[in-house]
Amino acid sequence: MRTTHRLRTLLAATGLAVVSVCTTSAAYAEQQIKVGFMIASNMNNRCLEIRAGNTGSGALVGMWDCHGGTNERWYWQGNTIRSDLNGKCLDVVAGNGDNGAALNMWDCYGGAPQQWVWDGARLRNPAYNKCLTIGNANWWNGASVLTWDCNLGSHQQWHTT
Repeated sequence: MRTTHRLRTLLAATGLAVVSVCTTSAAYAEQQIKVGFMIASNMNNRCLEIRAGNTGSGALVGMWDCHGGTNERWYWQGNTIRSDLNGKCLDVVAGNGDNGAALNMWDCYGGAPQQWVWDGARLRNPAYNKCLTIGNANWWNGASVLTWDCNLGSHQQWHTT
């Protein structure tokens, strides 16, 4: 009886170890880094980034010298622009359709505030018909990024790297 109990304990522990390895492998596969593109301004060649590498919902975006970190790399999924850092979507804060609406990162759900299309060299939100814009054409690191009526200004023109 004692041998049977030990054998059952050993089998249970082995089963737990196998489950643990499989779970860990699956979690690792989900966390593998995507290698997306950077979105750079035609005005100053700085990149759109998630400020301070903040992984949480509500993290603001801004402009910074391009360095290729995960907080500066993006990928398309449908009409959403997602971050390599956290998989969250570029989002118009609170669905604000007015000029000057801030942008942040939010859990992806594909709604109007998260929809983007290329319109020439501009990134436009089709629901609000506003373009991704560097606020006040601010040239410097840390400049805010917001939405504004689309125009031909270089502060609304982008390219990928």
